[in-house]
Parts: sequence; structure tokens; C-alpha cells
Amino acid sequence: MTFPLTVVTGESGSVHQVASSDVSADMVGDVCDVTASAGNNVSVHPQSDLVVSSDGTQVTIANVEAVPGAVTTANGELTLGSTITVSVRLGPDGVFSGGGSVELVCTDVSPASTEPTTTTTSTTVPSAAVAGITESRSTVAAAAVATSPGFTG
Repeated sequence: MTFPLTVVTGESGSVHQVASSDVSADMVGDVCDVTASAGNNVSVHPQSDLVVSSDGTQVTIANVEAVPGAVTTANGELTLGSTITVSVRLGPDGVFSGGGSVELVCTDVSPASTEPTTTTTSTTVPSAAVAGITESRSTVAAAAVATSPGFTG
């Protein structure tokens, strides 16, 4: 999923989807730390926000076009549903022209096992313009706790 340099026009305060992608079934329900960056070209469109959302949770990158050539970053947490969406909420002038990237670092705690394990996977989908979305996932299996007979702790 990418959200390359995109131009959107509409009413002030209106929200427009700029990109959407299906989430891998094994990641649905994962809680992810999100770092989202939005890049502005030379135009200035104050108070335009990018919103990254999934499963009713969202991370907002506020005022992404306030300064020409700026990169604005926001961090937050998403719970993944079946899709992840990037939208723009237009500022007072009703115009957005930018792009950006999203990085997800997700942790999935599996049922108990005898050995803790960690698995990390990364997928980057290249963009024709500014950036793509990167998904990174860590899986940590909980270690089983053995108790010794006679322990009275």
C-alpha cells in the first residue's frame, strides 16, 4: 500500500481516502506501534491532516502542509482490522497535495510454549512517489512456567 504525492480538493474539514490496503489475516487483531510521516512539496495548505486508521483506531499527523518541503511525523498505536486506510482531512482552503509513509511494528503474543521465540518480518511496498507503507511484525511466544514440588515460596 502506498500513498504517493496526491492532490485532493473538497470542502474544508471533509475527509478523503487516499490509500487503503488489506491486512494479512494473521495480523488482524495485532496491536501495532505506528510511525507515520507526511511529506509536503512546495505548496502550503495549512491545517490539512493525514489520518491512518484501522479497526476503529487511528493516528493523526496534524498540519502536514504548513511549511514548504517539510516532513511531519506522528506516532501512535493501532489495532489492526481487515484493512488499513490513509485519509486526508482538508484544511480551510480545501486542498491537499502531499504524500508519505507509514511504519507498523506489531507484536503478537502467542499461547504459552516451553521456549520464548521472536519472529520479525518486514514487507515494504515501493512507491512511485514519496514513500510506501512498511509492516514489521514481531511474534513473542510466552514461556511456560515450571513449578517444583515442595516449593513453598
